[in-house]
Amino acid sequence: MRSPGTLQELRTSVAEWEIFGTIPWQRPCVGGGVAVRHFRDLIAWQLAESFKADVFRLVRESPRAAANQLFRDQLINAASAVGKDIAEGFLRCSPREFCRFIDYALGSLGEAELRLEDGIELDYFSAEDCQTARRYARRCLVAMIRLKQSQRQ
Repeated sequence: MRSPGTLQELRTSVAEWEIFGTIPWQRPCVGGGVAVRHFRDLIAWQLAESFKADVFRLVRESPRAAANQLFRDQLINAASAVGKDIAEGFLRCSPREFCRFIDYALGSLGEAELRLEDGIELDYFSAEDCQTARRYARRCLVAMIRLKQSQRQ
């Protein structure tokens, strides 16, 4: 769809945007033959957010992990970066840029998983407490790899 040309077309487009939640002239990002209009619709982003929420829970429930400011900040920053990078790459609406940001998200996911392992070794968390976060991480990894592959087709 083309960009609005006249003031009336712009007003109509803005009204549609407010009603439908999408910018009518914005090209949706496409992958694997499926158009996705918002990064929140991506399974990889949803899993990344679930992973982040579980990491936050682990830190909240562990006074020792929360007290180690360096460890806590590194873990939280890595876990938070996964979804942020997926969203930022998606909003670039360029398959090449999207793939680059998925790579950043993959790196952040790996870093966060290693920090969780460090937390287990330091007795901040038990391995059982980390099972849900690890499950989300594995599922998110698979979803991101598939998402990246879909951008290359």
